[in-house]
Amino acid sequence: MIGVFFLLLSGGYYLESLKIVEAGTSVVGPGFLPGVVTVLMALLSIALIVKSLKTIVTDATGSDKKTKAINLKTVALTGVLILAFVLLMEPLGFIPTAALYLFVQFNVAVPKSHKTLRHQVYHVVAAIVVAIAINYLFVHGFDVLLPQGILEG
Repeated sequence: MIGVFFLLLSGGYYLESLKIVEAGTSVVGPGFLPGVVTVLMALLSIALIVKSLKTIVTDATGSDKKTKAINLKTVALTGVLILAFVLLMEPLGFIPTAALYLFVQFNVAVPKSHKTLRHQVYHVVAAIVVAIAINYLFVHGFDVLLPQGILEG
């Protein structure tokens, strides 16, 4: 069900990306990244659908309800985090918002055994390094301006 939802979402995202006006003759224009995201999201959605169908076929008795509840909780929390990321990116800026999102997402996605203080340090460092690297790649590599928010200046 979630795979179908994300496949439909990627289709809508693709349709919206067609509205992007290309300015110039650059190979990597403003429509490049939405195209890549659309293709990746569609491929991952199809993989999720196929995996779900295999699970349904091979496990006719049904799966553990506790595992299903945990997975649905994780999916719901991830959706809330993505929404928060979108809403906070403009006022806070990309780097702080991405670092915060990644740190919290790591804690949502990892098992309890990886929520120790040592792992929290890894999560913080990884979140900050990845947020800075992505910002650098977009600003200097793709020449795409991202909101700098509280770091502007």
